[in-house]
Amino acid sequence: MLLSGHYYPTPRLDVAVAAVGAMPVLGDVLRYTVTPLIVLLLLPVTLGAIFAPCPVPEQFKRRFPRLMMLRPWQLRARLADGATMLQSAAALGRGYTELRTPTLIVAGDSDRVVADWHSTKLSKHISESELHILPGVGHMVHHSPPIA
Repeated sequence: MLLSGHYYPTPRLDVAVAAVGAMPVLGDVLRYTVTPLIVLLLLPVTLGAIFAPCPVPEQFKRRFPRLMMLRPWQLRARLADGATMLQSAAALGRGYTELRTPTLIVAGDSDRVVADWHSTKLSKHISESELHILPGVGHMVHHSPPIA
């Protein structure tokens, strides 16, 4: 099962920002000084955007380990992953048509993080796939209420 994935290389501003934060020396200085504060201050807006148009679930708000995600080594891992996102998507994309495994692809039609066309395009490249685009759901489809 694949949920709200970024399957094809497309320009993204967050990749450029992540590349700076993942750099040696400059990235290290930023991760140990201002980046944790910036991330903490922007977290409510970021979570709102990721879950939109659905609200952030109360249980997620209570249990999400905000302070743990601010550790410099955790930030480095997240930023390094973001910095290589486009190259990773391009490399993986070369093998999509060869997949023969039954695959369920799920995306929200209101996803502001990864457009649902990624999932639609992927479903055309994987012969054994089934696509479900959920109406009124954003990026966090796995936190959305079941649809009857």
